[in-house]
Amino acid sequence: IQIYSLSSAVTYHKWGIIFGASISPFSGGILALLANGNSYIADVSNPEHRAISMSIMMSAIYASFGGGPMLSGFLIKAFNGNNAAPMYFSLLSGALSAILCMTIVKEPRHEEALRLSHSNFMERKDSLSSSRSQVKADASLFTITKETLKLSFLQTMDILSPVQKLWLKPTASGSLIPRYTVVLLLIIDVLFLCMTSASMSTIVLYATYKFDWRAVKLGYFISIAGLGKAAVLMLLSPILLCLLKKFYKSLDNSIDQIDIF
Repeated sequence: IQIYSLSSAVTYHKWGIIFGASISPFSGGILALLANGNSYIADVSNPEHRAISMSIMMSAIYASFGGGPMLSGFLIKAFNGNNAAPMYFSLLSGALSAILCMTIVKEPRHEEALRLSHSNFMERKDSLSSSRSQVKADASLFTITKETLKLSFLQTMDILSPVQKLWLKPTASGSLIPRYTVVLLLIIDVLFLCMTSASMSTIVLYATYKFDWRAVKLGYFISIAGLGKAAVLMLLSPILLCLLKKFYKSLDNSIDQIDIF
């Protein structure tokens, strides 16, 4: 849709461009990729190696952010200023990624865990189905509406049921520090994403307005920013983490000095 909206076959259509660019964010976009990637790493790596493994994954993603715009600039130049060339390349890359995920990437959990997950899902599904079947055929409109709203609420809560795991139970000694730690980290992560997600778009708009930068120059700028983040996560963060572990003790159930630094 986005390629068609920007092609020469149609005139400038603002809403077509916006709709085409909104499909990926509605499906989760890069955040869904990060969530699945972190979940996969948590399943296949040892606890003491998870932080480093996630840092390496993030550095690879930022390196892709850095290399992608630069590659787009090269493609535009190679195809005589055709701005659609990076979009075709992106479409092919997305198709290749989907094929690799469906054919090569394997489920990390063992068969027993998969059967348990499926059993829990079917129990929840049967429970919701029983709530729907309890409504009599000759019930009043008010009763049908009330039961329909109740069922919709239960279905929504069932979708959000994994969020309950963030509300950790008190420890054996009654401490609520783990619960507060998880909630605090969640709030910090949300605020950080709000800040970083909005900043790059603002910078791009400012550079376009102030310096009249176009696709190629903007691609170089975004590439430098992405490669810088990748270098920090790949090189600086592991070195700093090793140095801090020599001076401070790492705590598993609460925030420690290493997390604060």
